[in-house]
Amino acid sequence: QSKIKLVDKDGIHKEKSYSIVHKSNDLISFIIKIYYPGGDIKGTITPYFDNKNVGDFLEISEPRSRCYYIGNAEFFNKDFDAVIHAKNALFVSGGTGLVPFLDIF
Repeated sequence: QSKIKLVDKDGIHKEKSYSIVHKSNDLISFIIKIYYPGGDIKGTITPYFDNKNVGDFLEISEPRSRCYYIGNAEFFNKDFDAVIHAKNALFVSGGTGLVPFLDIF
C-alpha cells in the first residue's frame, strides 16, 4: 500500500492508504471507487478524487511493504537488506487484496 496525501480546501492535511494495482517504471495505478450513498459523497479522502483531472498532481508515499516478491521463489526483505530464497512458497489472497496480488505474477 501507498499513502496518498491531500490538502483540503481549508488547508487541512489528510492521508489514506490505497493498494497499488499496477506499478511500472513510470506509472503507479490505483483503483479508487467513489461512493455516493444517498446522493452525498462520503469519505475522508475519496471525495477529493471526484474533482481531480488527468495531469493533476498528488503526493504519494513509497509503498510501505517490507518484503517484495522478485520472482523464482525469491523475496527481497528491506529489514535485512537481503534476498531470501524460499524452497516452497504459498500465496493466499482474497477480497480487496486480490487485485494487487495478481500483479505480482
